[in-house]
Amino acid sequence: TAAGGWYAPTMTEHLRDVDDGGQSRRETAHLLERAGVLADDLVVGAGIANEVWLTPDHVVRLSSGRFRDAFAYEADVLRRLPVGIPRPLVLAHGKREVEGEYLVLERLPGVTMDDAWPFLPAASRRALVHEIADIMRWLHALEPEPWMANPWAADAMAGKYADAYHAPPGLYRELIRSARRVRPDASDVLARTGAFIARRLDAFAGDIDVPVHTDLHFRNVLVDGDHVSGIIDFEGFRLGPADTELDMLLRSIRWALSAQGGGSMDYEMVPRWFGEAYPALFDHPRLIERLEVYEALWTLVQLHWNPAGGPDDPVHGLERLLEGEFQAGTSTLLTM
Repeated sequence: TAAGGWYAPTMTEHLRDVDDGGQSRRETAHLLERAGVLADDLVVGAGIANEVWLTPDHVVRLSSGRFRDAFAYEADVLRRLPVGIPRPLVLAHGKREVEGEYLVLERLPGVTMDDAWPFLPAASRRALVHEIADIMRWLHALEPEPWMANPWAADAMAGKYADAYHAPPGLYRELIRSARRVRPDASDVLARTGAFIARRLDAFAGDIDVPVHTDLHFRNVLVDGDHVSGIIDFEGFRLGPADTELDMLLRSIRWALSAQGGGSMDYEMVPRWFGEAYPALFDHPRLIERLEVYEALWTLVQLHWNPAGGPDDPVHGLERLLEGEFQAGTSTLLTM
């Protein structure tokens, strides 16, 4: 069932606590005590880039230190965003005794939209997608400010290209060169990808950067009943093109459709519903080409991390992109 709250723990994640001899649990309990919070009923939660621990009322996130000052920045963002953008309250943050950071947050009511979605009627799904679109429209309308400069994203764009998620299209040459260093076997497809991006660069002329979340997918949206109770994981927040959100949302919808085990769960309707509430996000006359470039840049980053030769080798993704498969699938999603 869709129960258990934000980051419902899984058996695999519980085993990780056993494997490290309880060290992470003890560290988390100590951090909660320093924040004036009792570490009652502490369980492991489902994190991706970071380790997550839960009490009935609090969330603790632990980072490895891979992204410079990511939690300090996220805490600042969460404190500065307007009240109308639902997100968790920051209780404490700082450096861990080992490498990395910690962030203590209030635990919001509800479950992730990913968990809730299969159990929702179509009308509730549509209403929630509209609400998310309204929140994103409000976020994008904020005036750009100096505090929106993301420190780890700046590092990524300045040379840590393995972490250059949602890189500006003009950085593509550097990403190609970096990918070639780790995957010299992919030289041909990388050359063709570079030319592919270059032919589409003028689709980004005149862009105006706005505040963007950058990681908009169903696991980063909390829902309580028929309403959004929070948007989470603002560590990627920065200034960029507004349709960066559309790029990530469509990617997560494609993943969901691929994993769907039969039956209709309305995933294919999400772009249409999002467009009903936020039509301006879909207005660019060369939107498909922009999304192709975003997909190419995303896949170039994945080349730094995914092994060669396997079924998930990102080279296969680049080949499908160059052959037009991505364009065909995305065009279908946008016209459903």
